[in-house]
Amino acid sequence: MRRIFFVVFLFQTMTVVAEELPYDTVQVGIVQNVLSMHVSCAGGGYVYELAEGTQAGLPAGDDILVKLLDDGRIAFGDISYRSPVRIAAAGNDDLIRINGKRFHDTINIMAQNGHLTAVNELRLEDYLCGILPVEADPNWAPESLKVQAVASRTYVLRNMRRHEKDGFDVCDTMHCQVYGGVDCEDVRSNNAVAGTRNEVLMYQGQLAQTLFHASCGGCTENPNNVWSWDAEAPPYLRGRRDKYCRNSPHQDWKNLVKEDIMRKNLTKAGYVIGTIQSIKIEGTDSSGRAKKLKIKHKNGVLEMKAASFRLAVDPWIIRSTMFKKIVKKDAGFLFSGYGWGHGVGMCQWGAKVMAERGKDYKEILKYYYPGTTIEKREP
Repeated sequence: MRRIFFVVFLFQTMTVVAEELPYDTVQVGIVQNVLSMHVSCAGGGYVYELAEGTQAGLPAGDDILVKLLDDGRIAFGDISYRSPVRIAAAGNDDLIRINGKRFHDTINIMAQNGHLTAVNELRLEDYLCGILPVEADPNWAPESLKVQAVASRTYVLRNMRRHEKDGFDVCDTMHCQVYGGVDCEDVRSNNAVAGTRNEVLMYQGQLAQTLFHASCGGCTENPNNVWSWDAEAPPYLRGRRDKYCRNSPHQDWKNLVKEDIMRKNLTKAGYVIGTIQSIKIEGTDSSGRAKKLKIKHKNGVLEMKAASFRLAVDPWIIRSTMFKKIVKKDAGFLFSGYGWGHGVGMCQWGAKVMAERGKDYKEILKYYYPGTTIEKREP
């Protein structure tokens, strides 16, 4: 259980009560490092100043400009409040809009380091409904959506407090899981969340680290080859051959990266580098992915982990480190390879194919996370 504050409406007054709620909650950072944002609530709502205990109504339907003032207070139109503030809809089923996107439950807005941050605090299962259609295609087989629901639920619970220093649990980007709020929800993925309610993957009494990616290219990867882990990777995440994603649309890819863009992104990531002259693969691991890249440039030679290079340059363009070739062109470098993503854990395309071949979600989870068990986690 998590102790949180929620709003009780009695005879047009608002009280903040600390109570153990009968469900898990997630605090998702939905807007960061801005000076202003737009807020509205179709049925009207309330703004509560947590520090001072003051309150004000939020007019129904009005799109209000919320901005940070020079003195650190947060202005809602002509009224300003001391940070932080909480926004709640007047009706239990009403939604709050932030910059045009709709969200369940409540929104907290706070001033941090001269900027504003907005946090959506909501029930865990509602949060999952807002990420599943983004992380997996709702058109896919129902059992593959259930696989994603269990993996995503386990992942957020395992990685809760990842952004504690920022004032929330998880962000809404691929750094955690992509979250689109109410507007991206789909009845098919919502059914997958409901059909696996409270189910998580466990390993030796602990929540499993349920990493996943789009397409493994024929072989999943050991996490130690991608990240600097403090300990040896658990058995359920070790790389293995995967015959199910051979026909993935991401099986083969080829993209040109302009030299100046590559250099700019590497510099932004903290690598000191001049004009790039050549890029060579320095060894491959058991999955066929590149271990390191040797980059010859105007000012010398840079050797770096291939996975770090991919993330620094652009993981949407350099889709994996399972390279076929890296060829120098006049405008830059042509990369070609197999699969999409870091390759660790569940291959989403493989899970899709397994579901289409009649495997249920429990069988698929066992295949990609061997040795784990599915358990009900009661809030």
